[in-house]
Amino acid sequence: MPRARHPKKAIEAALAELEAAGWTIAPTASGHRWGVARCADSSRSGCQVSIWSTPRSPDNHARQLRRALDRCIHISERDSDT
Repeated sequence: MPRARHPKKAIEAALAELEAAGWTIAPTASGHRWGVARCADSSRSGCQVSIWSTPRSPDNHARQLRRALDRCIHISERDSDT
């Protein structure tokens, strides 16, 4: 089942990049947090970042999501193993 689309276009584009890199997007039950993105490493040391539903600046939040993708050490480890 496909995930729900984020209402902000900039954040939706960043989420698409995260998914293309192997991250999973999980919705949250309620509150200001729209969801959570987790890298492919399923251990406790895996990277994760919160996705906010109504950030003050959607463009800055999209940059923050992309920065989490760039800083993920687990993607570079997985690429070097192959």
